[in-house]
Amino acid sequence: MIRFPEQRFSVVCLANLSTINPSKLCRQVADIYLADQFKPKKEKKGAAPATQAKFIKLSEKELKERTGTFINPETGTIWKLSLKDGKLMVEAGGFSFQISPISKTQFRSVDAPEDIDIKFEEQGKNKPLLMQVHIEGRKPSTLEAVQLVSPTPAQLSNYVGDYYSDELQVSYKVVLEDGKLFFKHRNAPDKPLEPTLRDKFSILGLNIDFIRNEQNKVTALIVNADRVKNIRFKKNRLNKSENKWSKKRSFNRPLRHIVFSHIIYCDLILSCGVH
Repeated sequence: MIRFPEQRFSVVCLANLSTINPSKLCRQVADIYLADQFKPKKEKKGAAPATQAKFIKLSEKELKERTGTFINPETGTIWKLSLKDGKLMVEAGGFSFQISPISKTQFRSVDAPEDIDIKFEEQGKNKPLLMQVHIEGRKPSTLEAVQLVSPTPAQLSNYVGDYYSDELQVSYKVVLEDGKLFFKHRNAPDKPLEPTLRDKFSILGLNIDFIRNEQNKVTALIVNADRVKNIRFKKNRLNKSENKWSKKRSFNRPLRHIVFSHIIYCDLILSCGVH
């Protein structure tokens, strides 16, 4: 949403996907309707004219130094950077896009759903590499390089069970299949939960944190998704058939729809069949 009180003009963009960059769309609409009321800012005398940043070429070795996994300590969001066909690629929030260098430490997104600027910062010996991320229309964030965990099937079995949210009045089942964790319910994603750090997983832009009690037993999970945070699901008591999905015990609302119900009415999303 953007407002211009003096012009008595406002623009509201409603969407259930932040990656379409609703803030930018609002500004573009305002540019059209208020084009005759605002003039471009005059450049100061002697100031160099603004130029679009040009991409430079870095060696494969220099690009490879920027690969790895980065996490946002505040949100748990994971970004994976890898080198494919000589290009530095980013996987984040269920999306994949290329970033190209404008200097040895600064990169800019190419054909991404949003305009993204990235700057790498060395902290010194034995300290993780930092990645400053600025997405147009959002506050800058800092991610740090981490090593992903690889839990064994025995360790993953601790997370198996039924989880219920009092706030959302829904239940979800976590099962272990072929050494990987999955959500089981109608329209559940067929992708497994990807382990990131201890007791932390991600799937399609959702960050899942499992909570343990003083006896080190998993008692709950918390779902975070961009602007939706701390949706808590309490783990029910275990039973012998907990790893077998029962349709009768699982509600039929897709997990991503439930999470985004804190932004838009969930029933409206479901009725429209949005995924």
